[in-house]
Amino acid sequence: MYIYTAPSYNQPYLGLCPTWSNSGITFVSNSVLSGEPRRLFINTENSIYVSVDADQVLVWSEGSNTVNLNISNNVTGPFGIFVTIDGYIYIANSVPNRGVFIWSPNGTNSTKVMPNTKKCSALFIDINNTLYCSCDIENQVLKISLEPGSQNQTTAAGKKNVNGSTSDLLNSPIGIFVDRNLSLYVADSDNDRIQLFLWNELNGTTIAGTGASATINLKGPSDIVFDGDGYLYIVDTGRNRIVASGPNGFRCVIGCKVGMGSASYQLHGPFSLSFDTYGNIYVSDRSNYRIQKFIFINQSCDNTTPIDSTTTSNTDTVTVSTDGVTSISTSALVLSTSVAVTDATSTTTTTMNPSSSSETTTSSLIPTTLVTSFLPATVSNHVDTSTVQQGTSFASLFTPSVCASPTVMGPNCSLSTLSCDSLRPCYNNATCINNNTVLSGYTCNCLLGFNGTDCQYDYRPCQPDTCWNNGMCNQTSNTSFICICVNDWQGEHCQTKINHCENITCYNNGVCKTLSQNYTCQCIGDSYSGRHCERTLSKRALQQSISRSFAYVAIMAIAIVALFIIIMDVSTYVFGIDPVKSVRRELRRRPKYKTKKKEKRFITIQRPIYIA
Repeated sequence: MYIYTAPSYNQPYLGLCPTWSNSGITFVSNSVLSGEPRRLFINTENSIYVSVDADQVLVWSEGSNTVNLNISNNVTGPFGIFVTIDGYIYIANSVPNRGVFIWSPNGTNSTKVMPNTKKCSALFIDINNTLYCSCDIENQVLKISLEPGSQNQTTAAGKKNVNGSTSDLLNSPIGIFVDRNLSLYVADSDNDRIQLFLWNELNGTTIAGTGASATINLKGPSDIVFDGDGYLYIVDTGRNRIVASGPNGFRCVIGCKVGMGSASYQLHGPFSLSFDTYGNIYVSDRSNYRIQKFIFINQSCDNTTPIDSTTTSNTDTVTVSTDGVTSISTSALVLSTSVAVTDATSTTTTTMNPSSSSETTTSSLIPTTLVTSFLPATVSNHVDTSTVQQGTSFASLFTPSVCASPTVMGPNCSLSTLSCDSLRPCYNNATCINNNTVLSGYTCNCLLGFNGTDCQYDYRPCQPDTCWNNGMCNQTSNTSFICICVNDWQGEHCQTKINHCENITCYNNGVCKTLSQNYTCQCIGDSYSGRHCERTLSKRALQQSISRSFAYVAIMAIAIVALFIIIMDVSTYVFGIDPVKSVRRELRRRPKYKTKKKEKRFITIQRPIYIA
C-alpha cells in the first residue's frame, strides 16, 4: 500500500490578509482551449492541467505558453481531474464513455478505476489513497480505495438521487476537498452552501453560505481549496467572484467589481481555481472561455496608509455589500477615501473613484461599533470608538505610528517587518533567510530530507507509515531504509505475516494452525496425538488391530474356498480324478418319485324345475 505523505497540489502559506492584483492576466484563451474550461489543477511543479468540454485535457509545463500535452484519445466530456505526486492523471469522463480513468504521466495509456458514475464534477485523492467523486447529477459524493483488490465504492456524503437541504443531503454537489484529517468539504452548489463532513460521518455541518450564521451569502459555489494557513477559498460562481476566509471572517478577493463581464478585473461563470507555488491564483473563467491568472501581491495585514478627504486611492476602498460581507478590491481590507461617522443612527459615506471625478453619497443606519467590526484585528484594536464624534474624519483613525526604520512597525516600533521574523514560515527546523530578491521575501534552507518552499514536505525514507505492524524503520542512506520487523512479520515494509505452517505436514488429516512464532497441528478427535498427529492412542490401536484381524480372517476364508475350487477342477479335468463321482452315481440310481396329477373335479349344480 502506498500512502501520499505529501500533497500533489499547492497550499501556499499566504499570511493573514493576502492580496492579489485587481486585474487578471489571460493565461490562455478560447483560441487554444476551443471550448469551455472546466476543472483546473496545478501540481507542485507548477504544471497546469485543464479539462475542456471539447473532449480533451490540456497540460502546460511551468513557464510555457505552449500546450505540452493534449490528452484526447478516449476522453469524452471530461470534468473532474486530479494529478498524483508521481504524475498519474485521473480524468472523469461523462457521456458516452462514463467513468474515472487513470492515465500514465505521458497520457498514452488509461485504465478505468471507478465505473458506474454518471458524471464526476470534481475529483480528489486523500492521503490514504482514496479517490472521491462529486456526482452532482446523483446528489452524492462517492469514494473508492485505490489500493490493489479494493473495488467497492461507497457513499461519502449525500444520498443517491435524493436532493435536499438537511444535514445528510446534498443538492448538486460540485467542488470537493479532503484535508489531512480526512474531513470532507463539499461545495453544495444548489443549496448555496459549503458543507463539512467529518471522517466517516454522513451528517454535515454548514460552514459557509445558507444555513451558517455570520459567514457570507453564496450563490452556486463550484469549487473550494485551502491555503497553507488553513483559510478557505470559494469560487462563488453565481456572483462571479472568489471569496476567502481570514482572521476577520470572509472577504472578496477576486472579481469584486460590480457584475459579471469580460474585463480583466471581471469574471463570468468562474468554475474552478488553483494555486501555484508562488501563491498566484488561476481561475477557469468558464463563460469567458479563458484561464485568468491573478498575481499574488502582499501577505501582510498591516498595509494601511494615511487617508484624508482629498486623497483617493484605488486600493483603499471599503463598502458594505448587500449580502453582509465586506467587498474588497485589491487589499485584504480597503477603506473608503473619505468616511464621516456620525452616531449610531446615521452614517454618511462618500467614495471617490480614481477613474472618475464623480462621487456617490449614501446614507444608512450603521452603528459606530459596526465600523470597527470590518477592520482587521491589527487595526481595530487600536481604534478608540469613544473618540469618534459626529463629523470626525475617519482618516485620522488610520494613521499608523511612523518608525525610524522600515524594518520595524507597530505602536511602539517593536515589531519586526522582516519576513522571517513576522511570518516564521519555515517548517521542520529549517533556517529562514530574509531575501528581498524573491517574491516571498525569504528563503528557507531545508534540512536533509525536507523540501518545498517552506520545507513543508518530508521526503525522508523513514516515515511514520514506512514500516507497518509496529516495525522499526532504520534509515541506511538518504534514499534507503530497512524495516526491522517484530515477531511474525516480514517483508520490505513488514507487511507480510509469516506462515509458520508453510512447510509443515500434519498426519492423519490433522490441521496446521499458525501461532505466535510457532505452529500447532490440531488432530481430529481423540484418536491421535503428537506434534504432527503422528501417534495413535491405545484404544484406537486396539480397534484398528481387531479390524485388521477380521479382515485377515475374511481374506483367508475367501482364499481357502477359491483354492478348493481350483484343486477340484484340476483333479477332475487334468488328472481325471473325480472325488465326488461315486456320490453323483448314487444319486442317479435312486428312483425318482413322480407327483400325481390332481384330478379335476367338476361341481354339479342341481336346479329343480317345478311343473305346474
